[in-house]
Amino acid sequence: MKNSAEDILQQFKNKINLSDYLSNFISLEKRGNSFVGKCPFHNEKTPSFSVSDEKGLFYCFGCGVGGNVFTFLKKYKNISFQEALKTIADYLGIELKIVSSKEIGKITKLYNLLANINKIFKSNLENNSFSRNYLKKRGIDQSSVNKFDIGLCNQDLDNFKKNLSLKGFSENDLKEVGLIIESKEDKRNFLRFQNRITFPIYNMLGNIVGFGGRTIVNSKIKYINSPESILFKKSDHIYGLWQNKESIKNKNNLFLVEGYLDVISLYSKKVDNSVATLGTSLSQTQIDKIWSYTNNPIMCYDSDSAGLRAMNQLSLKILKFLKPGKTMKFMNLPDGDDPDSFIQKNNKEEFYNYSKQSLNLSDLIWSNILDEPDNITPEYSALIESRIKKITSSINNSNLCQEYYKYLISKRNDYFWNKRRIISKKTLKKSDNQESFDKFKNINEYIVLSFLIFEKELSIEFIEQIDGIIFTNSTLNKNKSDFVSFYFSNSKDMGEIKEKLNESELKKFSYIKNTHFKHLDYENKKLFLRDIISNLRLPMLLNEREELKKEILLSKESKKSKENIVKYENLSREINKIKSK
Repeated sequence: MKNSAEDILQQFKNKINLSDYLSNFISLEKRGNSFVGKCPFHNEKTPSFSVSDEKGLFYCFGCGVGGNVFTFLKKYKNISFQEALKTIADYLGIELKIVSSKEIGKITKLYNLLANINKIFKSNLENNSFSRNYLKKRGIDQSSVNKFDIGLCNQDLDNFKKNLSLKGFSENDLKEVGLIIESKEDKRNFLRFQNRITFPIYNMLGNIVGFGGRTIVNSKIKYINSPESILFKKSDHIYGLWQNKESIKNKNNLFLVEGYLDVISLYSKKVDNSVATLGTSLSQTQIDKIWSYTNNPIMCYDSDSAGLRAMNQLSLKILKFLKPGKTMKFMNLPDGDDPDSFIQKNNKEEFYNYSKQSLNLSDLIWSNILDEPDNITPEYSALIESRIKKITSSINNSNLCQEYYKYLISKRNDYFWNKRRIISKKTLKKSDNQESFDKFKNINEYIVLSFLIFEKELSIEFIEQIDGIIFTNSTLNKNKSDFVSFYFSNSKDMGEIKEKLNESELKKFSYIKNTHFKHLDYENKKLFLRDIISNLRLPMLLNEREELKKEILLSKESKKSKENIVKYENLSREINKIKSK
């Protein structure tokens, strides 16, 4: 099968609301977080058929029938599971290879084989005090052992094969699921997970598809997984999701960690909403699976250099597959800690509290782009912009690509502006009265006047808006009126403005220029001036809106009231836009 039943169900949940699909067959009405309707499987007067889009499940409180979209189609259309699977695959436009009854039989047999192997492994652990004590020392209690079906592979190969042959499984079956491997040196067969604690890996249909193993003796390789097989593809599965899915749904939150023992150790300390990738890579299938449970999962890897490197690499990979409303956060543990060691030294409240400091994806991306914090040269600024273009161009979603570009360019501009401003302050002489300049009031009014003095070309674009502002400082307002008159007179000599100022005043305006916009390029100066003008207009707009409100309440003429209401709404939008900046 090119796509498994689990894959198709996952893609259906990612793309289609179950209520929308079932509405093709029955009438549904929204009620709270669910949809309800009359059950198609029994006669009823009062609707008791409920659909949850969040869970991708339906349930009838009248007759007790429930399940996913496959369950519904099987019962509603009286078709087989394979026919229901093909119906949904066709609906999604997914290519589906028809599986013969013989292949289905083989897959079913291998599922049963792995289930029987796991029973043997669990029995081995129950009868081995050394391994049980090892788990206890790792802080893993018996309830966690039971929850995750932890086992042990420690028996003789011949006895292992004999036990399974009694249940109808051959040596070739064991080789097919990767339990038996052949030594390259002497061609001798041995058990892949010999002398290892075992962790069964479940798919989302509740079947074991493979195992992970952790050595309990001296070995160069601590962890190994089952090889890929007809049942198991590493990039399709997430460890712990089957066991923790209900807690993840209830908390609407998920921690993504690196290893089996991280998940189990967290669970032992009541953090029951973590999962692990089977290795440090993260595929699109795994990302979509995680996002189908929560919009904002938290990645929590080891704090060593390898863990941090993996987190940074995965942040770039996730960026590519971003969707509106779907993102990820990144939790940096204290130096030397991994989730297992952190939770053993602390408790769940401290873990959850620490997670509140997690970095947003956008902030982690920015911190990786900015790798020379003290470099503020034009060349480095250009390099930063080229990195931003390259990174954001990898985002598949065009809207998010634009938003990330704008956000990261804004971060770059703010960074260089603040850095250069600090340097400018340090290089100004004490004779410039810097201390007093830092404390003067009406800073936005000074900034506008500084633009009028030193940025003629840019000021011309905004001169009418500036003319319409009334400054609160009467002296500065007089200066503004004089400067605006200069612009309206079409004079080309900027010296005429400067002549109106004494030496002390001119130093103040030079200081404003040096600390606020000297190092900005033309476009960013333009954005900066536009924001300053908007802020200065805000008190005027608020007063104007208040006067309109009074007029609307007192007016008896309906036509005039409607016109004023439209003006009031437009003013409110402009005010809210300014306030949001």
